[in-house]
Amino acid sequence: MGTAKGESTAPGAHFMELVQKTGEDGDTATEMDANQEQGKGNEDLCDVFDGQYDPAQPGKSKVDDKDKVNRGAITVANKNDTDGDEKPDVTDDNGVPGEKDLIRVEIPKPAANMGDNKVKIELPAGVEVWREATKNNKEDKREFGGDDFPGGKRVIWIEGKDKSTKVRDVQLKITYVEKFDIVKLTFVWVDIVKQWCTRVPPGAAAENNIPANLDDAFLKNDIDVTAQAVDGSHYGHGPFEAVAGSDTRFGGRIVHEFEVSPPDVDKAFGKNLKFDVTRQIKYRDYKIVVAGGLVVANGAKDFPAGDEVPNDEQLGIADTDNDNTPKNGRIYSFDSPSNKTNAGGNAFVISRNTFKDWVRVRFDGGDFNDANPPVAAIGTRCSDKVDWHCVYYCVRDSAGKWAADSNATSSSASVRTATGTGTVDSVALGPQAVTEGFTATYDQPNKKWTLTGTSGDSNFAVDPNEDTWTISIDKNGQNKISVVIKKGGVAFATGDKFEFSVFKTSDARGKVNETGPGAFNLPNPDTP
Repeated sequence: MGTAKGESTAPGAHFMELVQKTGEDGDTATEMDANQEQGKGNEDLCDVFDGQYDPAQPGKSKVDDKDKVNRGAITVANKNDTDGDEKPDVTDDNGVPGEKDLIRVEIPKPAANMGDNKVKIELPAGVEVWREATKNNKEDKREFGGDDFPGGKRVIWIEGKDKSTKVRDVQLKITYVEKFDIVKLTFVWVDIVKQWCTRVPPGAAAENNIPANLDDAFLKNDIDVTAQAVDGSHYGHGPFEAVAGSDTRFGGRIVHEFEVSPPDVDKAFGKNLKFDVTRQIKYRDYKIVVAGGLVVANGAKDFPAGDEVPNDEQLGIADTDNDNTPKNGRIYSFDSPSNKTNAGGNAFVISRNTFKDWVRVRFDGGDFNDANPPVAAIGTRCSDKVDWHCVYYCVRDSAGKWAADSNATSSSASVRTATGTGTVDSVALGPQAVTEGFTATYDQPNKKWTLTGTSGDSNFAVDPNEDTWTISIDKNGQNKISVVIKKGGVAFATGDKFEFSVFKTSDARGKVNETGPGAFNLPNPDTP
């Protein structure tokens, strides 16, 4: 009988061995043993199940006996955090509630009377054996006699501590007398390799190109056409989504590129192996209406309690922001958190978003149909979580569109409701300026503009020539605001007015405008 290096083959020995030694032709040592000993009677000595084993539907994950070698069993490297204790499951040695990422192996008792024959287990680095699916009770025992098969079988659970470097690179060999069974094992994991989030014009840098391995037609069109900006950029922060020569959204655009390991695992396991890039979001949105003096909450969401439960999926519609089918081992996600550029009746908008993207996998060919709202994990997380953020502070401009606002204290463009065609020529903010709404109203008989803030502070200016009015409001001996109004081609009439708002941030980080890697801290309570 062929042996792996260092293996004892004494007559009557019954042992199970996992090895990771590779031959020159790419086969592992136990695979070469199997190829050499087909004439010795390759037996069905175990049943093996892929990860995500469901005791209510065990047949869904059972590996066909004929596929134990040419397909083998698959699960994830156990580096996720199923129980949400902020530690990788692979480091938890005292149980992982809800764990479903171990490979189940059932070994029937090999004979009614085993006599003195024993089962011997040998482990290489990189795998561990447990007595229970939830990693309770590590299997420290290495020899099993006839009394060690309760109910007529021994069940063990195999955990992969790290990703496979090639398909089926870990092998399980079970031998009884001169009969043996071999099962190959694969542990899949996905790593982030690149993020596209730099705004550059076409031709200026490769950073603006569509990734070479991204070939989903809908997603390519979304990036290259739908989300492209007037300046030709595909990624990064600011205005984008050009329509008729004008950008129609303001926010961020980012692509994540992930690498699937081991190489060609998708080819080896076919349609039953499905990946999906998914996402969690925590955000706080605010707005200030024109002439309003209050920062009003405009939407909020926290990360869900479950580690593997997404809360930023396109529920109920096609998954159009991913390329989940590996090409050369790469898969992709795209996101473009944003607001429409039309400011409507608002003076300011603030959106503070922090995200966690990751990849999940199913081994049964099922879809990722999340509930609305999501309440449970589907599949298994098979990558680290990738933190990124998109934060924007926008101010209304003179065209009624959103523009990036980077000043700690700023004023929005005014909205005119008037017969006259004059304008607010300038707004200067002094050291006493605070978040406040303002309305300037004209009294034509007295040729007077009166400026009043939502705080109640007010002042007026008169110009007998009805040409230029400069209105200043002071507070505590210092200037709060100075506004200059100038006439237009049509004279102002009584009741004409201008409305605008001032916003002073209370966040020590200032008004952040960026899309990029890393988390953005949102304290509780949040202070925009």
